[in-house]
Amino acid sequence: MTETVQSASGTVNRTPAIMALVGGAALILGALLEWATVITDVGTLSISGTDADGEVMLFCGVVIVVLAVLDLALPGPWWWIGVGILGTFALFAGLIDYFNVTEGIQEAEGGDVSISAGLYVVLLGAALALAGALIRERSVRSVTADGPPPA
Repeated sequence: MTETVQSASGTVNRTPAIMALVGGAALILGALLEWATVITDVGTLSISGTDADGEVMLFCGVVIVVLAVLDLALPGPWWWIGVGILGTFALFAGLIDYFNVTEGIQEAEGGDVSISAGLYVVLLGAALALAGALIRERSVRSVTADGPPPA
């Protein structure tokens, strides 16, 4: 379902803003969840997002949520530059963390390392926010290329 709203520049699709809002919220949630678990003979160690890059993801998520809410309240093309940059950064940082954990899984000696839900939630949230930004940018580009609809 596509939700649209009238603005000075014509009809604006609100779905990308909602996608970015949900993606930013997922980044916040994922940053606070557990990212990895290490089980050894000595015991179990849980690594939360805030022990890794979770604080950066938390910041990205909060800013993305604010920018998405601003776009819902005041539709305009400029909010999406920030969402796109932060979504891209969060996605790449999350992928680096994912590959670092998987490398740790392969190198683990005498222990079992597994990726937990938080890292997957961060990756999903970053991808969703980035997708929302790309869709929104494309809709802004098509409105400016075609001009506003006739009154």
